[in-house]
Amino acid sequence: MVQKNSTVFLIFGKGQAAQLAALLNSTALHGLDAAQMDVHVIYDAAEPAQHMPYEQLHEQHGLVHYTQALAFNDQLLDLLSRYSYVLFSAEELRFISPFSIAHTNRQLEKHIDALCFSLQPESPAGLPGGGTEQKIRWAGALQKENPALPLLQSVYRTDDLLRLLRAFPNRDAAALADQWQIAASLYAAGKGYYLTSSLPYGNSGPLSEMHASKVSASGIEQTEKGLYLPKLAEETIPFLYANNLARSGGEIRLHLGCGEQYFQGYINLDYPPEHHNVMNIKADVLADVLELRFPVQAIDEIRLHHVFEHFNRVTALGLLIRWQQWLRVGGVLHIETPDLMGSAYTLATTASFDVKMSIARHLAGDQAADWAYHVDHWFPERFKKTLEMLGFEMLSIVSYSWTHEPYLSNVEVKAKKTRDLSFEELLAAADSLLWESTVSPVEVANYEIWKQNIRIFLK
Repeated sequence: MVQKNSTVFLIFGKGQAAQLAALLNSTALHGLDAAQMDVHVIYDAAEPAQHMPYEQLHEQHGLVHYTQALAFNDQLLDLLSRYSYVLFSAEELRFISPFSIAHTNRQLEKHIDALCFSLQPESPAGLPGGGTEQKIRWAGALQKENPALPLLQSVYRTDDLLRLLRAFPNRDAAALADQWQIAASLYAAGKGYYLTSSLPYGNSGPLSEMHASKVSASGIEQTEKGLYLPKLAEETIPFLYANNLARSGGEIRLHLGCGEQYFQGYINLDYPPEHHNVMNIKADVLADVLELRFPVQAIDEIRLHHVFEHFNRVTALGLLIRWQQWLRVGGVLHIETPDLMGSAYTLATTASFDVKMSIARHLAGDQAADWAYHVDHWFPERFKKTLEMLGFEMLSIVSYSWTHEPYLSNVEVKAKKTRDLSFEELLAAADSLLWESTVSPVEVANYEIWKQNIRIFLK
């Protein structure tokens, strides 16, 4: 394992070398332990003539490293990976009072849920406005309740920022400050709070928890019924953090197709209200289950009650493959559907015609909306074989029937992901399971169509 250095002082340069010189001088004057930091300047000089002042500065401040922003995102990722903490600033800012980096780092270790420790006063220099009345444009939405997390002259954990950078890649050095302030505000919301000091800089002062208000990312509509998720997997987790639907380091549990059944401790998702003719849904997030995207190994539990039977055999297996990839090892998959076997037993009895018609409706869906059809059927043995082949261990299988008319039967399974399987291994298991759905060798043509369709679905 590579041993990280402690702190890097990272300065974003815009070709204003004279201002950079003033910042470096103020750092040397007020930084009580500034000599312990490595200083790196990443600058974006549009004209060749703007490079010369940086070369001259190098003679005055020989220990400062200067890097022209060429492959900005890659350069930043490489730099941050070598350090435990990073202190940000920009050329035009100054330190005007004493500060201690060692003290700041200790505060971050003390408050492990904090994203950063700010060296800014409550009205940050270099940012428009100030205080709680400041209006910050955040991803197209105007936020008034809290000022945006100050990007500049704040000390961050680099492990957090590496995740942040990968979620919000930015290859345009000129747009750095705006892009990072947006991204940092979003990530801070997920961490719950950031630490800020009052003047003089370096004095911890009264620690305050700045709780982020609910926000929505650019292009993401917020309605009275819930939020629409981003389309890209790498955006979903930061989005959940930003909207206080999940916390960094906490469990992420999804309740898919929640309908009117709202589970505390879960992120409840369902179709937007206009897709429901009868139900008054209670959802945190409005989404089509088929269009959800999450990073691999990011989810702790996926739960569905009377949803899975709405998907045909190809789509169902495709979803199981996705969910297997989303779940962490040890994560739980919890599914309940009508039980085909239990229903068959009741249909084979002398139960009344009304009871048998209710069972037929239970197996086929209410058909009151275009999605409200049950198109496949599950039973304990099928669940067990399917999930075990896809890398799950069965925790429980419960098959039960109502004790009163119309004696509807359901099966509820809980399975734990025990190992990661490669995409190729998961596809091979799905192909084998699809073959189980053929009724004779003459259905090879159907089988090949199913195989083709699952690969299209998983693209």
